[in-house]
Amino acid sequence: MITATGIFLVLGLANLFWGQGFWIYNYYSESAGDLILAFICCAFFLRSLRADTYHNFFSNEYFWLANGLLFSSMGSSLLYLFLEELGAYYQETRIDVYGPVNSLLNVIFYVSLIIAFICRWKTTRSLLEW
Repeated sequence: MITATGIFLVLGLANLFWGQGFWIYNYYSESAGDLILAFICCAFFLRSLRADTYHNFFSNEYFWLANGLLFSSMGSSLLYLFLEELGAYYQETRIDVYGPVNSLLNVIFYVSLIIAFICRWKTTRSLLEW
């Protein structure tokens, strides 16, 4: 985790000083952060699948959190990597692709987050009743 944070900081500072600069939004840095976050989510899924104990993923709050983060970060990184192409497509056709896809990614993330909070609430409530 500390390695991923260090890599992100190095990439972000390199993009800030030698890449996109100070005066525009550094979406390359955000794409790198989203890809690192997606990699961490995939590592969590792999570790959970290789565990010796049984876990019901549908009632596990960390599964829902990682699921929402994975879809949101992968989708956001793709949107930011193709931001200029999407802008050119909008200028030519007047069809907005970025807005609806970004809204859908946000809905997926927040629904997964709500499900994770519900699962966490059920887990802590059942522990208190015990």
